[in-house]
Amino acid sequence: MDIVNSFNDNAMFSLTGFQRIILYNQQVYSEGIYGTLNTENTRHVSVLGGNLWGQLYAFYLNNVGSILIYGSNAGGAGGVLSNVDYVYIDNYDVYDPLQINGDVGYIHLDNVNSVYNLTLLNTQGNSAVTVAKLKIGYLNVSANTLTLSGSSLITINDIEVDTFNIASGAAISGQWVNSPATPSLSASGTAQKNTNPYTVDIYVTDGVVTQIVITKSSGSTYVIMNNAAGITMSGQGYTLQPGDSITMWYSMVPTWVWLVA
Repeated sequence: MDIVNSFNDNAMFSLTGFQRIILYNQQVYSEGIYGTLNTENTRHVSVLGGNLWGQLYAFYLNNVGSILIYGSNAGGAGGVLSNVDYVYIDNYDVYDPLQINGDVGYIHLDNVNSVYNLTLLNTQGNSAVTVAKLKIGYLNVSANTLTLSGSSLITINDIEVDTFNIASGAAISGQWVNSPATPSLSASGTAQKNTNPYTVDIYVTDGVVTQIVITKSSGSTYVIMNNAAGITMSGQGYTLQPGDSITMWYSMVPTWVWLVA
């Protein structure tokens, strides 16, 4: 079902059991409605352009295969996700949390912008829920603190952030920090970025390393170690803030482990 310019002002659109729902350029605002879009048992939902607002939340999805929100002013007005496989939102200005009321497979938020003391993910239920992966393309926290998970009932198995912009005095926090997966050792001279939204400590053992460089998320570069003959590593530790990168040059392959700082 494709809906083009079909409703304006105050409205709730409720559909169940469709293969595909596509909303084009809808103009829905927040006065007195509980959600713009309410759908269950649907394979795919797309919201393209327009405005998508709701009082308490902008959308409610239960047993939905995937949802794509692109070019729509959802404004971070929040939504309820329950048993959803895949979520993509191109721009999320955080005003209300995404409520995770049932397990979600993959949440991809391309741009996240936060100014106030707010929470990105929360739950309305009393049962444990899981997000298999949360990926954020660009995380911008310009003031105050963004809490990524407001409930200990939420488990996020994998978190990846491509680019961080955390202003001075701003912060990110939450109960979502798990031990990071140790990435495969990069080739000699190849940078490895900390894509976790938290600080990690890296411990290097064995091998022979000639140089280590850390590049900050700001672009500043620091030579931490430089020895032409090479040093046999024995557990030396290095710290990466979110968005920082480490580059090692070595003549014999070392091993490393990444831990939450």
